[in-house]
Amino acid sequence: MSEKVPFVLSPDSTIDLTDMFLGDRRMPKPPPGACVTKTKNVRIGADVAAGDYFLGLIVDSLKARFVPPRKTLALG
Repeated sequence: MSEKVPFVLSPDSTIDLTDMFLGDRRMPKPPPGACVTKTKNVRIGADVAAGDYFLGLIVDSLKARFVPPRKTLALG
């Protein structure tokens, strides 16, 4: 069994749903206490300020659904 795990970019060590969504990847669900190693290329936009960031994964143990923010264009 696998599930989608979102990758986020965070300015601090607290990884949460307010961090910048970079993409996601299907990963197998490991048993408790186990580790899974995978790789994924992600693009970081030119609009992201230079600096130190944390790359995080949001593993959904509560079965809440992560919906990445979408860029929208308002036409007037």
